[in-house]
Amino acid sequence: MEESKRKFSPEDGKIIEEAEAKKYLDRFHKKRKAQGFEKKEAYVHSQFFGRKVLEELLSLGGKACVGLRFNFAVSESGSYDDELVIYAVDENGKLLGRPVRTGKDAGDFTIVAGAAGPACPQHCVPPIGIGGKK
Repeated sequence: MEESKRKFSPEDGKIIEEAEAKKYLDRFHKKRKAQGFEKKEAYVHSQFFGRKVLEELLSLGGKACVGLRFNFAVSESGSYDDELVIYAVDENGKLLGRPVRTGKDAGDFTIVAGAAGPACPQHCVPPIGIGGKK
């Protein structure tokens, strides 16, 4: 796999207030509506991943892991086709995996990813202030 054009850091990204998050989400829903989706229930707009899965991914590669990359994907379910696949990456964007310790493959590793988290809206309650009532 080709390395990233920039170095990644554990500090990449930022924490934003709920009001700014709502603006991001409103723009997304406006874009989906322009694409012909009249109701938010007609498309996946978020996905849940449990802490255990995220912590396992973050532990891959030890200190080499600087964060997680979330890839947009298409699921096999057919009813909702938006999905996330999550990879642990190092500062160069290289995918990290689990070591393989058998036979001649000792020292190699296999790439693993997080996927198949419950999709929303069908499995989630809208957060307060974002589609929910205050």
